[in-house]
Amino acid sequence: MDLDALGVIVRHELAARSVDRVVIDSLAELVLAARETERFPAFARALVSFIRAAGAAVLITSETRTLGPSDEIVTGLSFLFNNVILLRYIEIESEVRRALTILKMRDSDHDKGLVQFEINAGGLEIMSRLDDVTGVLGWSALRTAD
Repeated sequence: MDLDALGVIVRHELAARSVDRVVIDSLAELVLAARETERFPAFARALVSFIRAAGAAVLITSETRTLGPSDEIVTGLSFLFNNVILLRYIEIESEVRRALTILKMRDSDHDKGLVQFEINAGGLEIMSRLDDVTGVLGWSALRTAD
């Protein structure tokens, strides 16, 4: 994948039709495709800018390579995004579970809590808020004392 060719294709599609939403899955793949990694932040900034200028919303995923804590791919790029939602695995009571937290929601005093979720036949199901755990930014979630 050539980033310049991708940029040309996206610009052409945006000019050719009315586009409401653009989904890029995934930012990690684009980083791997970048021949010059130091050029990637400028490319990402330009890509997001011309999608927004065309009046479309942008949804970008970024996959991590590990189950536990890892270097974040959007480090240094989060200023590009109005919202950053972290979906991750956590360990609770010797089980691997899924948790969601909103890291950033521009111009909003959003909920800062961690919420357990499941993905089932009906889609994403939001479960209970994980108020009784601590240490969730690491691999394990530790229960707090009652």
